[in-house]
Amino acid sequence: MSTIAMRPQAATAEIQSYCEMLKPKAEAKAERTFGVYVAKTFITKVWEGTTYLVKKLGLLSIQTGKKLNDPLQF
Repeated sequence: MSTIAMRPQAATAEIQSYCEMLKPKAEAKAERTFGVYVAKTFITKVWEGTTYLVKKLGLLSIQTGKKLNDPLQF
């Protein structure tokens, strides 16, 4: 099954609300607290031919030390 990586998009209020829900998990993974936790951009990954129903929002990984113009990667 192939995947298609999308271009970075400006974060929306919906994306920010997801980030706020995941902030405690991100802080635990990074082993530090974040004073400012604002989503600027996001990317999505589309899996061809499969639809997923998500019951629980989880945090797979975080990428720390990124600057605004650094690329996001899966």
